[in-house]
Amino acid sequence: MNALAAADAVLILVATNYLSLRGLQLLLRSIQMIQAQIHPDLQILGILGCCMTDGLPIMAKGCRNCGSCSHPKAFGSLRA
Repeated sequence: MNALAAADAVLILVATNYLSLRGLQLLLRSIQMIQAQIHPDLQILGILGCCMTDGLPIMAKGCRNCGSCSHPKAFGSLRA
C-alpha cells in the first residue's frame, strides 16, 4: 500500500491463471481505495497478461484464449 500511495502510475503484469486473476481483482480494489482516500492522481498505465507455458501444444492452445481481463486498460496477453 505504501508503494501505491507513493507512486504516480502502476503497470500491472499478471499471470493468466485463475488465482492470479483473482489477485488482480483484489489489487484493483486496493488501487481504487488508494485513489479514493490517499492519492487521487494514481493512474493505471495498463494491465499485461503473461501466459507461461512449457511449450506443450495443449498448454499453448489454451494460452491463445487467456485474455480474460475485461479492464479497459488491459493490453491482452504476452506469451513467455
